Amino acid sequence: MSRRSLSIRTQLFTIVAAIVVPLAGMLIYSIYADALHAITDARSAAHTLAAVTASDTARTLKANREALEVLAQRPLVRRVDARRCDPVLRDFRPLFPAAIDVAVFDRNGDLVCSAVRPRGETFSVAKTPWFSRDIKADRLIVGPPTWGVQSGRWLSVLAQPIHDDGGKVIGLLVLPFDLTIYIPNLSTAPLPPDTAVGILTANGAHVWSNAPLDTWIGKSVDPRSPLQALLGARGGEMEGAGPGSETLLYAIEPIPGAEWYAYVGIPGRVIYADVYASAIRNSLIGLLSLLAITGFVLTLSRRIQRPVQTLVSAIRAVREGREDARAQADGIREIAELAEEFNLMLDHLRASERRLRDIFESVDLLTVMIDVGGRLTFCNQKLLDLTGWRKDEAIGRNWFRTFRPPEQSEEHLARYLNGVATGDIALHYEGDLVSRGGQRFVIFWSHTLMRDPEGRITGVASIGQDITQRKRADAEIERLNQTLEQRVAERTAELDRANKELESFAYSVSHDLRGPARIMIGFSTILLEKSRDKLDPESIDYVNRIDAGARRMGRLIDDLLRLSRISRVEMRRSEFDLSQLSHDVAKSLFDAHPGHQVQLSIDPGMRVDGDPGLIRILLENVLGNAWKFTAYVAQPRIEAGCERRDGTAVYFVRDNGAGFDMRFADKLFSPFQRLHREEEFEGTGIGLSIVGRIVAMHNGVAWAEGTPGQGATIHFTLAAGSRPIHPGKTPERLRPVVS
Repeated sequence: MSRRSLSIRTQLFTIVAAIVVPLAGMLIYSIYADALHAITDARSAAHTLAAVTASDTARTLKANREALEVLAQRPLVRRVDARRCDPVLRDFRPLFPAAIDVAVFDRNGDLVCSAVRPRGETFSVAKTPWFSRDIKADRLIVGPPTWGVQSGRWLSVLAQPIHDDGGKVIGLLVLPFDLTIYIPNLSTAPLPPDTAVGILTANGAHVWSNAPLDTWIGKSVDPRSPLQALLGARGGEMEGAGPGSETLLYAIEPIPGAEWYAYVGIPGRVIYADVYASAIRNSLIGLLSLLAITGFVLTLSRRIQRPVQTLVSAIRAVREGREDARAQADGIREIAELAEEFNLMLDHLRASERRLRDIFESVDLLTVMIDVGGRLTFCNQKLLDLTGWRKDEAIGRNWFRTFRPPEQSEEHLARYLNGVATGDIALHYEGDLVSRGGQRFVIFWSHTLMRDPEGRITGVASIGQDITQRKRADAEIERLNQTLEQRVAERTAELDRANKELESFAYSVSHDLRGPARIMIGFSTILLEKSRDKLDPESIDYVNRIDAGARRMGRLIDDLLRLSRISRVEMRRSEFDLSQLSHDVAKSLFDAHPGHQVQLSIDPGMRVDGDPGLIRILLENVLGNAWKFTAYVAQPRIEAGCERRDGTAVYFVRDNGAGFDMRFADKLFSPFQRLHREEEFEGTGIGLSIVGRIVAMHNGVAWAEGTPGQGATIHFTLAAGSRPIHPGKTPERLRPVVS
């Protein structure tokens, strides 16, 4: 089954998601960018406010330090004389609104003079932590928050050392600030709502804060607070929990001239207020847009799906075989056009199906379709006419149990089920078909597998031809062939007997004729030797003619015996060197005719499979003829070799001798057939007959080509066993041998 694609609605929503997801990503990124920008601005603002607070506080401390330094240099103060310094201190006190007193203490910590205390009142600060520290510092010290035992207030003491003329510290000029009424000189720049601003000592004690007094006075910051971590780092910014567990962004800056730090804490809700508002606004807009798009997609999908579902229903109806199935051509224009085209295609398919059924019904062949279970799903009228079934009876029946011989049905059904399961079905098959009445027909079937669109096998379609009559005719032909073969064998045996009898007769006749021929030759010779002087010339000529005729008869008898012996020789095949055998025969000819100088060329390396004795006789006759017919040529040439024609090794002996007329070429290999007068060239006409007989015994063929006065070529083959040393190539030639 093919993989199903997504529905139209799903695809539309996928498209919407493909649009919405990037937009949502852009919205999230915009919120993130706004948040990042907001936190960056908040950090910059926090640092700026902390720096301004530190700078303003440093200026205040500097002004107080300069004032105390000036006061400490007044002669009345430097004498540390209680009778003279009080008025001076009282004059200076209005310069320090937050100070509760301006006092001078000696080195022992005893009060010398005060701007507010009565003269003569005793008061000692020797045991306070700040005095023992400040008297040794020899510089202006801004002290940490301290609880004033006498004043009952939280104070921060500024202590300026007083020196005598020798530079020795003789006392302290002390300015105690009341932290409950101290207000730094802050910048007039507006603060973000609910921003925390304050001053801390290096140990985290509160010096001042814009928070309610009871929340910080006399207290230190929580060790877990981000402020404590920033004090340890001596500056920077950090986001963390502030008072009431609200998240604040803290920034801290050191205050020059004191071990104090100015800090600013901006609430996170203030920092991200605009970001939250923008995010909510954009999210609402995106949500409304998404709802609108979703509604549009749902409406569009319904408008598309309704006609598509109608079209799908029509396709399913066609697949189920309903003849009245049609698609409704309405709705969206494109889908309506698709429905119209579907109806047109359906009309063409139904017309094509009708034509195909008409063809199946009209052809003189059996046409059937079988499902994977072996049930008949379709057949043409030819099958029904042959088997005697009605169509409504045949369709749905098991093919093998209904139309196959009973003794074969189960075996063939099992083989068929295995074949459709594995896809291994014979393309062609010849088998018996049984009619309803039990009559059997021989059918030649051609099969093809049927598959659904997913490639699964759904059954087999078969076309069959009734070959019952042909099989009967074949059986009759086979019977006739068997009797014919017997008759041919009998005639062949008779012919063999006749040939053997003829050969025996020829041998007997030839053998019996040799005696009279020898008698004629002998008596004619004796007659000439004893009575030549008694005979006249004409009688002598008669006797010579008798002798010549007897001798020619002797040669004919010898050749006839040779031909007869050739036919009775039992062949002994072996592979041998034809080139070497040709040289041996040629050497014999050179020895026999020393006066006949021939230019001889023999191809080297020719090896054949045959009877060496018979092939030697063949070469003696062919080369002997070439030697004989070149006797009157000024420069005789004889060539023996091999060439390939149409893949067959063809051996030849070629000469430039007397040649012959090709009109008589078919007589050359018949016994006693001569193309030249005996006065020109002696012979009996048996040689080439022997050659033809030997070639035939090797299952080869022999033929001759020639031109009068230009020479002749004898060709022969020695069947498949003969081959040249270089098949398919022009053989290498021997250097000419002249003897």
